[in-house]
Amino acid sequence: MYVLIAYQPSRIGGPYAEVGPVFVHAEPCPGWTGDGYPPGNVHRCQLLRAYDDVGNQVDKVVAEPGRSDDEIRRLLARPEVAFLHSRNVLAGCFMFAITREPAGP
Repeated sequence: MYVLIAYQPSRIGGPYAEVGPVFVHAEPCPGWTGDGYPPGNVHRCQLLRAYDDVGNQVDKVVAEPGRSDDEIRRLLARPEVAFLHSRNVLAGCFMFAITREPAGP
């Protein structure tokens, strides 16, 4: 079961700190924890927006189906990129955030 909520994807502010509707699982869910881009989204074109650590957008790219992993790696390799958002290409709706893996001990 899913519920519809108002969500602000970025809590750090900046000009892109909008609030919008998203569907979420009604029960606790760990989210995608596997390797690579979520299999349920691989077939989609996705807008990947890259943000710096104060919430400014520093780049964006439309990843063609099957190319999201490569584009994510390329964007996260840039030192000024703190996190990414995967969004719907046509409407720009937020799908999920992408962050770097935490550094090991």
